[in-house]
Amino acid sequence: MPNQYHHGVRVFEINEGTRTTRTISTAIIGFVAIADDANADFFPLNKAVLVTDIYAAIAKAGTQGTLLKTLQAIEANTKPVMVIVRVAEGNSSAATTANVIGTVLPNGQKTGLKALLSAQSQLGVKPRILGVPYLDTQAVTNELVSIAQKLRAFVYAYADGAQTKEEAVLYRNNFAAREMMVLWPHFTNAVLTTQSSGSVATIISPINEANTTLEDWITLSGLTLEVTVNGTDIVTAPLNFGSAANLNEIAATIETAINLAAGSNVITLSYNNGQFSMSTVLIGADASLAVDVDPSYVGTYLGLDGQSAQGAGNANSETITSLQTVSSVAYALGLRAKIDQEIGWHKTLSNVAVNGVMGISNDIHWDLQDPNTDAGYLNSHEVTTLIQQKGFRFWGSRTCSEDPLFAFENYTRTAQVLADTIAEAHFWAVDKPMHASLIKDIVEGVNAKFRELKNNGYIIDGQCWFDPEANSKDILKDGRCYLDYDYTPVPPLEDLMFRQRITDRYLVEFAKSINGQ
Repeated sequence: MPNQYHHGVRVFEINEGTRTTRTISTAIIGFVAIADDANADFFPLNKAVLVTDIYAAIAKAGTQGTLLKTLQAIEANTKPVMVIVRVAEGNSSAATTANVIGTVLPNGQKTGLKALLSAQSQLGVKPRILGVPYLDTQAVTNELVSIAQKLRAFVYAYADGAQTKEEAVLYRNNFAAREMMVLWPHFTNAVLTTQSSGSVATIISPINEANTTLEDWITLSGLTLEVTVNGTDIVTAPLNFGSAANLNEIAATIETAINLAAGSNVITLSYNNGQFSMSTVLIGADASLAVDVDPSYVGTYLGLDGQSAQGAGNANSETITSLQTVSSVAYALGLRAKIDQEIGWHKTLSNVAVNGVMGISNDIHWDLQDPNTDAGYLNSHEVTTLIQQKGFRFWGSRTCSEDPLFAFENYTRTAQVLADTIAEAHFWAVDKPMHASLIKDIVEGVNAKFRELKNNGYIIDGQCWFDPEANSKDILKDGRCYLDYDYTPVPPLEDLMFRQRITDRYLVEFAKSINGQ
């Protein structure tokens, strides 16, 4: 204690001054999915799970339900931190919706979407990018918006049930939240079917000791070779080694003779370091029966021992057989996290190429210079749509906000980021003695953060100040203090207008330019 008697020297640390303000993490995805065959240890039911390795999550996601498809869509665009809640699929769509929405159990455990509220305390992270791909009915979306408002997060939701652009607009009119963007339609992706396109096999045999030189092989000219291809015996034309310059050419002569006899290129034969290696790829063939070299014709002379194909296996290929509809919300989650990581939360989802998709589920007419299109109609009614222009893209930046101040997605997210960043950065100041120096340090710290955000392009500008009129003696006496700040978010360039004029003023110097004057 400073007032305690002491005969000596004492040092008191005075930890005053501004503190560094750290921007909150925004590229954290939160979603709910169903997958009855997922690994129950990795994805327990109704429990928020922190995933930092998306590949490990994909391996444990099973193949049923929506979990795997959602993870694959996200992975196609980025590899983010995620908070995932797996719920059971109900025996009806209504039951599944109830499971997704969740509840609070008597023991206080939160289930479904409500489990996302526990992520901060249980996992140490707060999901900021929310969606429920494939399961976002209107009831689910209403609950999701409520969760987003509590977490200061943003929701991407599909216009559930909409078959036309008009129905998508009607669906959007059910909402008035700034924390939400409606998407329509879906993307499409390939359905790949694995087919056996042939066989791959290799025969490796030592050269017969009697035929170790080129001269030994040349003496065998005129003999025929019998091989079995897919169970059919074929006999080659007489072999002619007379023009061979080395053992590689011997191998080429044998390869040509067999392929000619078979009527197609069924084998390759090469020579290397004292061994002949025969490989075969036969369309539709079983590798174990693909090629059999008959020892009665070959073993004694050529040194190929007549064994069937070794290391045999079927050669498979993936063929696109159809296109399937995939959730645009799932891709929005991944792309939003990618934009946050690579550009920042001040950039909207719109006009960024989406990876991992091959088409759009509905015909959308779009023209960069014509507002009277399907895309223009949807955007004018605050529905973000999909276009194909140098890749597939989301097109639209508007939220469902009834307040024009938060018409754009990045306006809402800027407000959220600033609120949480400034609040979380001043945990240290709570309960400290409220001297003027403390308030001054806080104000200076916030303004320093605004300068940083301005210089990096995240905001146009911002300023924090202490307003004496808002802080009466009674307010201060009660341990309270009001600090004001304002800011200007970065508007997206939604409507670029060039004004074109025709003029003759550039002809004034025409003659001079010809005569070189």
